[in-house]
Amino acid sequence: MNKIKAIIIDDETHARTMLKELILLADLNIEIVGEGENLPAAISLINSLKPEVVFLDIEMPGYSGLQINNFLKDKNDFEIIFVTAYNQYAIEALRMSAFDYLLKPLQIEELTLSINRFQNKKNQNSIVNTSNKLEVLTNNLSGSAPKKIVIQTHQGIHYFEVDKIYYLEASGMYTVFHLESGQFIASKPLKDFEDILGTIFFRIHRSYIINCNYVIKYSNKEGAMITLINNTTLPLSRSKKEDFVNFTKNTFQN
Repeated sequence: MNKIKAIIIDDETHARTMLKELILLADLNIEIVGEGENLPAAISLINSLKPEVVFLDIEMPGYSGLQINNFLKDKNDFEIIFVTAYNQYAIEALRMSAFDYLLKPLQIEELTLSINRFQNKKNQNSIVNTSNKLEVLTNNLSGSAPKKIVIQTHQGIHYFEVDKIYYLEASGMYTVFHLESGQFIASKPLKDFEDILGTIFFRIHRSYIINCNYVIKYSNKEGAMITLINNTTLPLSRSKKEDFVNFTKNTFQN
């Protein structure tokens, strides 16, 4: 099997060394063909070496790794795995934009899972244009455009405005998105979306995650029920009642 061509971009030499050592220790099928310490170096290496994977640090002097789309001129099909110290705002945007990431200090198990996810996408020919996802990521970080969630399938990539999602419904190993425009079925279980969506979403039941902006009624008669703006009524689990009430109070009264 041909090795995966990868480059590492991190301003800290010891961080690049650690990542290379973990790749060797995990016996991953990766060849590091180049490394650099800033975003301009990343662009130069991407253009000259055509890597399949770019390990890209977010916190770097000069330019953040999240600004990479400002420098890319050509459409690219490489995969970016962002590397970062914990930053909840950035991580939420990465999840919604379908980017993989690794948290510092790096863990060999998470690195292996990340590469396995890349290899699976490669095997299924489902690696999509990075520039398109980066554009969504830039919008999600800017706060000036509607936030979008990116969902990859075997047929391609789908973009949905988060504000137009009413609720999500579990359907076995699939998830049904109930949108203003209709329904969409994603080939991932509901739990995979629980941490991806923004803070306005709440899991009210093992089968449902709702957009709390669309709640118009909460009834505690004959079992707790929640009614949404589209007149859908959904059950609220007994174990979720207190958390839901506190969540809505803290979210909408502050």
